[in-house]
Amino acid sequence: MTRINGKATMTEAFSVLLCEQDASQVENLRGVLNRAGHDVRVAPDVVSAQMQARKEPPNIVAVDVMLPGGGGAALLSRLRGNVHTAYIPAVGLVNQTGETQALLDSGARECVTKPVDSDALITVIDRILDRPLIIDRAPKELIEDPQRLEVLDATNLLDSPREIMFDRLTSLASTLLPAPTALVSLVDRDRQYFKSQLGVGEPWATAAETPLTHSFCQWAVASREPLIVADARSHPLLRDNRAVDELGVTAYAGIPIVVHDQALGAMCAIDALPRTWSDREVASLEILAQICSAEILYGLAHEAVDRVDAFQAVSAGITGAGKLLGQAITMIGTHETRLIIEILDTFYERLQQLAAEPTVAVLTNA
Repeated sequence: MTRINGKATMTEAFSVLLCEQDASQVENLRGVLNRAGHDVRVAPDVVSAQMQARKEPPNIVAVDVMLPGGGGAALLSRLRGNVHTAYIPAVGLVNQTGETQALLDSGARECVTKPVDSDALITVIDRILDRPLIIDRAPKELIEDPQRLEVLDATNLLDSPREIMFDRLTSLASTLLPAPTALVSLVDRDRQYFKSQLGVGEPWATAAETPLTHSFCQWAVASREPLIVADARSHPLLRDNRAVDELGVTAYAGIPIVVHDQALGAMCAIDALPRTWSDREVASLEILAQICSAEILYGLAHEAVDRVDAFQAVSAGITGAGKLLGQAITMIGTHETRLIIEILDTFYERLQQLAAEPTVAVLTNA
């Protein structure tokens, strides 16, 4: 459970990211807030607001409901779905009361109506900062998205026996990065299930799962972006995730596993000590996630007798394994080489079987 932004009073300075395109509103509000000793940065659209919030997180964001680039609700949803900005409280700026609910549903704590009274805005901001924001999981609407869960359920991987392909991937992740713990984690409605695990302590290893209160992977799923953390103990949101104390998660690198355009889980590496993940290590993990996605897609296509999708999955698997071998050839040992070759052999065997299918033969000869 995370508590962000402790008590703040009107005599304390705070930083505001003002997400507003109206020049007169910007000039008025920035002037008042600056004179009161508060720092104000301005973002005129959704994209720039999202970038600024991630680069230099403010104490609070003030978001115009009609913000160019998708609207204030879209911005708030994006901020809530990313672990690096989800903890930033927000106040909505609306033209009429009928616009309030959309911003509240997207994460605004309160809304004020334009033209904004400057003193009233400061009072609202002070009230928001005085009430700690509690976050114990990624946004429910992203994790429990029906389309995402439909694809996840269709894989039949939840609570399934261990499989050698996924174990090869966690073994490679652990040795190539290197990291004492590696997971193929699938994020369900209220838990993360370990399809493959290496280095997980008890009782989690036997259970092969944790609740989402102990999950970093849920944030990779929610944002559909790599989550790279050097030291979770100093992260404003993750430091209070129960995985830090109970599973010993300090450094984390996770890449979303995407199948049919849905993020199902994460290919991740974990260290109990703080560390900076190198570009090469992250690139290796991205390739392993690509192979993992290909393996899952192949299972779906094979079960549905979709030979075209199966062929594409096999091709992606071969491409990924080839990249991994080429990237790591100068730094891997016999064990790692053997694992990659086994992956290649598996995909090549599938390719030969599929190539004999009439539907696929057209593709291979195109």
